[in-house]
Amino acid sequence: MFLMWIGRNLTTAADTEWLKLGGGMFDPSNNTHAPAHKFNAGQKILFWLIVLASAAMIISGFMLLFPFYYGLTVGNMQLAEIFHGVVGVLFVALILGHIYLGTVGMEGAFQAMSDGNVDLNWAKEHHNLWVKEEIQTSGTKREAMRPAE
Repeated sequence: MFLMWIGRNLTTAADTEWLKLGGGMFDPSNNTHAPAHKFNAGQKILFWLIVLASAAMIISGFMLLFPFYYGLTVGNMQLAEIFHGVVGVLFVALILGHIYLGTVGMEGAFQAMSDGNVDLNWAKEHHNLWVKEEIQTSGTKREAMRPAE
């Protein structure tokens, strides 16, 4: 997943604008969402937090599976246990937040997971820059768009 999505999760100028507007929640005109490509800044932040948390869990878990290798002391093992536990709890909280946003927190997201498509109007509202890219690439306007690869 990392290799498949890393290219689309690098920051762009649109992400800065998205963050300034708080994802569209703080838009003064209150009628449009912040501009976004296929993945908005919030989704990119989630991606990188998952990547970092996964790496931290793997490294600290490896240290716990093979104690006292590479000169680790009892004190370092205790720190690894605490670190592993704290990162694990934060990781679970992050995933629960993601589950909420993917089900009831965002209208249309759950349906997109079930069939792999989003309504074109929903895509224009939430990921307008992605819609423009897709129309330029394909040259046609579609009624539904594929949100994930």
